[in-house]
Amino acid sequence: MRLVIVGGGFCGSVLAKRFDAEEEFDTTLIDENGFFEYYPSIPQLITEPDHESKAKLRLDSFLYDTKVVEEQVKKITPKYVETSEERYEFDYLVICTGADYPIRLENKEDVFTADSVVNAPEINERVVRSEKILIIGGGLIGVEVAAELAVATEKEISLVHPHPRLIERNSVSASNYAEKFLEERDVDLIFEDRVIRNEDVFYTEKGERIPADMAVWSAGLGFDGSFFQGFDDSVFDRNRGLNVDRTLRLEGYERIFAGGDITSIAEEKTGHNADRHAKLIYRNILRHFKGKKLSKYRKREFPLVISLGRRNGIFTFRSFSMVGPLPALSKKILEKAGTARLSF
Repeated sequence: MRLVIVGGGFCGSVLAKRFDAEEEFDTTLIDENGFFEYYPSIPQLITEPDHESKAKLRLDSFLYDTKVVEEQVKKITPKYVETSEERYEFDYLVICTGADYPIRLENKEDVFTADSVVNAPEINERVVRSEKILIIGGGLIGVEVAAELAVATEKEISLVHPHPRLIERNSVSASNYAEKFLEERDVDLIFEDRVIRNEDVFYTEKGERIPADMAVWSAGLGFDGSFFQGFDDSVFDRNRGLNVDRTLRLEGYERIFAGGDITSIAEEKTGHNADRHAKLIYRNILRHFKGKKLSKYRKREFPLVISLGRRNGIFTFRSFSMVGPLPALSKKILEKAGTARLSF
């Protein structure tokens, strides 16, 4: 059986690792960069680019019987995947292409997104040359980037967030602690407003004028659907994420699955949930192959660890929050475990 996996992030790497030992499957993993990237480390990489070696792992270093293709995906169809070099037909397809932060500004000059370990050093170079930095968006990524910059640099930092509190999907106590932490480090927080123009300075919807040498955009997930061709429009949600059924199959396609951030499942886009997707997809492909009934995915809430620089963090679960050095330490442990588990 020909299995093609597109995307080598949390979901794609874990899935490929599991199928690597399955003799019935001829597995191909397509990822342009050829690395597993531990995305939660990106905020630290912005100020410490030497940390990159600990936050990525070559795919072919832990996949022995899987064909790893380091080529750009040009087309994904219901019958084949086409890269810049070749066409790959499949019996089963798993789409794990992830999400990004599309910059919704006409002028994108000096605006960056913290969505890739590989690209983080480029942001670091601009941070070094900048005096004033704007963070656009106060969700998980925006808060972590702002905190890292506030702790590790002496830059002037502003953060604009469209909601009345930071990390608004988490508990009020976690939001309050993040706000206090940033304000104590002189981060200028602007709530209930949006950045809408980038000219000589950045302008907000309410008329704020924010001088900045660069900006980090972390305001709202988006999905690159440009390479999907031949699929029914019903498989896409309004943001071009992929609609999956309870078994994580693409709606209306018996042998095509999707996992990780690209799915439209209403849950936190975390590595842990992507891992859960991979494990279920692995089980369901084997069950489908053997003619058995597929298992269903069940959403669950899990704790979140939010880093605030190297030595502080927030552990939050539902209404409970714990702050201080222990969450920061647990995040370091999770990073080591996140790459080590693929090596064994």
